Amino acid sequence: MAASTNALDLAAAKLGVPINVGMQGGDLPTRYFSALTLSALTAAAWLGVSYSNLKIGALLAGMSGTIMLMAGLVFSQKTHFAGMILILVPFLLLASTAWQLRWLGILIGLLFVATITFNIASKRCGVNKIFGIVSVGENEVCETGV
Repeated sequence: MAASTNALDLAAAKLGVPINVGMQGGDLPTRYFSALTLSALTAAAWLGVSYSNLKIGALLAGMSGTIMLMAGLVFSQKTHFAGMILILVPFLLLASTAWQLRWLGILIGLLFVATITFNIASKRCGVNKIFGIVSVGENEVCETGV
């Protein structure tokens, strides 16, 4: 067995943790993009950006999420997670701002940014596990047991 150069891969091998998030199919880069986009949108809400400007940002994020979801479905890419997150979270953040609950939108944004960051750091994702998606390598299989 070849020595692993990645500390996360080495830890996963020692602990027996299944890893299902990697570079194949654009999975990891789109997670980086969604984390940065949601961080910017959450920071904009935190800084008190006007509702109309927040709406424009949320629409841009939602459109990019739609493109990622379509790429995942039509072109068999592995961008489903980022697409679903970028469609759902900006809408929730914008809706909570419209209902005068900006603090709730900020909390929702921070929660999802933390979730994406955990997925990036641990290279594991429950959504990938549910769908049986593995973007680590060609010969890898995802553990779908409970």
